[in-house]
Amino acid sequence: MSQQAADLRDQLGKRRYVLEALSEGPRTKPELVAAVDKSRSTIDRAITAFRDHDCVEPAGKGRYRVTKTGATALSVYSDYVTRTSALSDATALINDSELDIGIGFLDGLDVSVADPQVPELALEPSTRIVGDASQLRGLAAAMLSSYPEILLEEVREAGLDVEIITTHQLAKSALELKPQAMSTLLSYDRVELRITDQPVPESLWIATTPKETHAGITVHADNGVKGVMINNTPAAVTWAERTYAEFQDSSEPLADSVVETVVDQ
Repeated sequence: MSQQAADLRDQLGKRRYVLEALSEGPRTKPELVAAVDKSRSTIDRAITAFRDHDCVEPAGKGRYRVTKTGATALSVYSDYVTRTSALSDATALINDSELDIGIGFLDGLDVSVADPQVPELALEPSTRIVGDASQLRGLAAAMLSSYPEILLEEVREAGLDVEIITTHQLAKSALELKPQAMSTLLSYDRVELRITDQPVPESLWIATTPKETHAGITVHADNGVKGVMINNTPAAVTWAERTYAEFQDSSEPLADSVVETVVDQ
């Protein structure tokens, strides 16, 4: 990395507020002083520095304006700040997730980290989304005892379409733990439980509501839920759908005989 690039990044970190103010339109230095509440000497240094990087140029009558280079630099730096902020908020969940989470999933990310005393409260945002959804697709890497009843209620009362991909062992465990709820759930034509031979690394889900589609990752821990990451940006949804499709292609519907055998035991 060149010294010039390093200096630009430093200036953006310290004085990007000048570019933000100029993004609203050309301003004089006194107007910038008032707009950003900084001293005149600070504004002088910022203008000089950004002119050296071709981010700012004179606009006549003592005014300055942001250039295309300046607007692009501000946009890139803002994306960097947004992503690193999301990364910081989700560090504990990302470290515990076995999914290779795409960069696009971090932009616009909402994070709910579980309270160790009441971990399932972290599920409230995703439960609300599922309550509004018409379709739910997901990978199941773990299961809480409440999951079958939550899905059954939405399928029965709201007509939710459900497709879940999991391992044979987890499907069998779910049937053994909640035989009545699971068998009733699977009796609906709009519900399909699919089995994959691949290890399912995390509970990834995609919920489609009348207004938008949400992608989410529910990270589980030994005591239940560790947290939930949710994003409804196109990039996040595209990444989630691509990841889901990789498992869907290698999965097949759970055989009815497996359900009957486990439930009848």
